[in-house]
Amino acid sequence: MRRTRRPSQNKNTSNNAGVVQHAHRDRSSGVRGRIVPMTALSHTLAHRPLNPIVFPHQLMMEGVTLATLVSLPRQELVGLIPDYHGLRVGDRITALLYNRALRRTVVAGELCVCDGVSPLNIRYDRHALEQFGQNGRFDFSYEVRSAAGDITLRSPTTTLSVMIHDMPERLRGPVVACGSDGMVRESELIPELVVYIPASEPPCVAGDRVRMRIGDAWFAPVELSVDDVAFDPMAKLQLPCDDILRLLAETGQARIMLEASYEVERNGTLSPSEVSAVAFDLTAICEI
Repeated sequence: MRRTRRPSQNKNTSNNAGVVQHAHRDRSSGVRGRIVPMTALSHTLAHRPLNPIVFPHQLMMEGVTLATLVSLPRQELVGLIPDYHGLRVGDRITALLYNRALRRTVVAGELCVCDGVSPLNIRYDRHALEQFGQNGRFDFSYEVRSAAGDITLRSPTTTLSVMIHDMPERLRGPVVACGSDGMVRESELIPELVVYIPASEPPCVAGDRVRMRIGDAWFAPVELSVDDVAFDPMAKLQLPCDDILRLLAETGQARIMLEASYEVERNGTLSPSEVSAVAFDLTAICEI
């Protein structure tokens, strides 16, 4: 009589043994299973696209220097979320900063979407911007967590150059030579208009470049030497009379008040000075 061969159980036995051995290895090495819930979902999948943070155009182009930051109210950089697109009342917003060089992200602050009407401003104080300990290009973004806490969205990033370490903190406005009444007349203008650049706080360093502005006119940059930065004022600029007359001719007025300021360039980054007002009265020599 022919015997019927029973199916072999070796394959299943082998697989089960592997499972048992794997489980035994997990226990022996101290590895345990953990439930890992989802904490973020791409905004494209969630159908709630978010707007990026917007900063003033000048900061987008020139970046943030220490002098710029100090000149802002409460020394805070303020970003604006243009509208409530993708946001809902009750959402919690977490402002994030990412340093590209360090590949490190920090939390800069939090706020709540309360009414869907008030402007959404995100404020970055000096401490938040300094905590990386170095200058660089920072990505500004935010996360939105729903009121129910079940989903988190990430906004697009906005990148700014932030140069606040080892930079001048305060650049006092230029001092323009003028008469006792504060007016610039022909006696102060011929042969050149003299402008003094006060020492900065902390002091500038040799190699920094100073570029003067009066009204809409910019003048050639001057590089500071070791001797210059040791004194206050640290520079004496002589602006040719003809250039000032050309500037006034463009305004169409011989009596006019113009703004004067300067920038200090260091390693390709510009730090703006405070602004001084200059009153001109050149009716005696100008035919405008």
